Amino acid sequence: MEDVEKFEELPEVAIRMEEALDLLDGATDGEAGMTLSELNGYLCGIAICPEAIGEDEWLPEIWDGASSTDSGPFQSENQAEAFKSAVRTYYKSVVDELNAQNFQPIYDMDGDPETDTGSGEIIWELWILGFTRAFDLRPDAWNTFLESGDEETADAMMHFIGLIAVVDPDEESEESLSEEELAEIQEAAPDLIAYAVTVLYHARHQLH
Repeated sequence: MEDVEKFEELPEVAIRMEEALDLLDGATDGEAGMTLSELNGYLCGIAICPEAIGEDEWLPEIWDGASSTDSGPFQSENQAEAFKSAVRTYYKSVVDELNAQNFQPIYDMDGDPETDTGSGEIIWELWILGFTRAFDLRPDAWNTFLESGDEETADAMMHFIGLIAVVDPDEESEESLSEEELAEIQEAAPDLIAYAVTVLYHARHQLH
């Protein structure tokens, strides 16, 4: 995984999850799994998706697996169960933050602020990559937010669609954004993500 500093000090549950992800990274020689920022975005997407997604479907996606019942890339069932337990605990912490309306996305940062190396730029794109993986599990379900009749909810969903297009652009979206527009998105994205998550999680509960 990329050696970058985190945007904010991590809570203990996130530190334990990052340690578990490091084990997964080692078990797959870096070929599978997610960074902590990606996982944070992914689990947030699972939590706010208008259509419920079962653990047996979303959990194996973390290691690109086909089943939540096998040991995946791990050497033993005990290792696999320990990793799954860490994910479940971390997922619960994400949902608890959402319920308490104090969710803060976890972003990576380019460089080390203590040694003043790197650009210091917030790498929000990794978070969006994780969110996109959740989005892609139920791509049609997210239209519910666009068709909700609530302007704030629809706008929040459009923000995510725009950020996904920036991170994983097609030819048309690349041509439609100027360098100035891309710079504005880059600056606004970290706060915009936190805002849109809060709006959509509230909207999801209005639907159920």
